[in-house]
Amino acid sequence: IRDVQTAMIEANAWERHERTLHNIHLQEARLNRTLYRAMAELREHQARSKKEAADELVEAVAAFTYHKQNHLTFMPAEFGFAFTTAEIKQAALRQEWRKLIK
Repeated sequence: IRDVQTAMIEANAWERHERTLHNIHLQEARLNRTLYRAMAELREHQARSKKEAADELVEAVAAFTYHKQNHLTFMPAEFGFAFTTAEIKQAALRQEWRKLIK
């Protein structure tokens, strides 16, 4: 009898709140789609930013190398680079190392 009463209470609650539960389910689905779209956009943005930073570092290394070869002072900020001189030097060394091992 207790199981029957519990089942009747649950059925009654379901009938009274069916529309609300359905709306909650729809809202959850919308939120999930929005979340996955936002995550995909974030990944795209991160990949684009990483590529732009890598491209900018290549340019900074080229400018650094030019200045070094011509015995000129190189100040990255003057060229709009966000990298420090140490970061650019390290990248230039890696580039030279790659040329040597090929």
